[in-house]
Amino acid sequence: MLRETRHEQLLRLLREEGVLPVGQIAQRLGVSEATARRDLNDLGNAGRLTRVYGGAVARGPVERPFAEEEVDDRDDKDAVARRAAATVEDGEVVLLDIGTTTLQLARRLRGRSITVATSNLAVYEELKDDPEVTLVLLGGQVRPNYRSLVGHLTRSSLSHLYADRLFLGTSGVLPDGRVLDTTDVEVPVKQAMLSAARHVALLATARKFPGKGTARICGPADVDTLVTNQTSDPGTLAIFREAGVRVETARTETAAPEAPEAPAAPERTTVRADGPAADGDPARLRPAERAVEPVTGMEPATGMEPVTAVQGKAGVETGVETEVEGR
Repeated sequence: MLRETRHEQLLRLLREEGVLPVGQIAQRLGVSEATARRDLNDLGNAGRLTRVYGGAVARGPVERPFAEEEVDDRDDKDAVARRAAATVEDGEVVLLDIGTTTLQLARRLRGRSITVATSNLAVYEELKDDPEVTLVLLGGQVRPNYRSLVGHLTRSSLSHLYADRLFLGTSGVLPDGRVLDTTDVEVPVKQAMLSAARHVALLATARKFPGKGTARICGPADVDTLVTNQTSDPGTLAIFREAGVRVETARTETAAPEAPEAPAAPERTTVRADGPAADGDPARLRPAERAVEPVTGMEPATGMEPVTAVQGKAGVETGVETEVEGR
């Protein structure tokens, strides 16, 4: 086998399997361990993989930190998490994938009498002090940038677990229904989760249609329920419905901006005109057009009579006199 061909096979193997020790790499490629180490060194020097203790992992595209991802479309994530949390029943074993939407879901599961198993370190931090939740942290190699656990130890832990529900995350859903991830090393763990759950719920906000990603996780046939936003691509949702997937759409509740403070209304002064009202009332009230000022040094004109201004709401006399035309 040509060295270049062997290198491509090695990289494909690492993308599919995640972290592999040198012995397994040599066995899968049908070469000696010395040749496998030499290939790993060549690809590592070329920047195409990362050497780890005893083996290697394929190097993917630059990944955004977890904290940056968490603030993106937060209202959409919370809407999806709220809808997903409503499907969980007390006493169930729930498997939570990595990601920021599953973290929002974990926050909505606090205080529930359930068991949560996860490879998501952010979920672990959220639930570790909750006395009601039984928390199971899967083993594996820590990925600090995305706060997750990966590798053969994680997959081995999942092989001993069977959950009632898996809430699966994704970085993108293609128009044909393929579910993707941007990080090759996470895909084998996600696929192991699919095999470890009775019911699979895919959590995908509207931004994930089509989103991004190069590694395929699964397709519509592997999903039981899709929980997403009302604004998600209708064509892709139709593909899932045609495959028999239950599609649940959640309405995003965006907090309304605070209304600007209204300017103070000018003080209104009410005058009471003596004399019978046209409708038979003993008095007729009408708002003054402007602040009432004292009128001094003037005698009432013919046909005019003095009246007293009173404050409308309280009915308290102001002691200010003005004139209104007699009727």
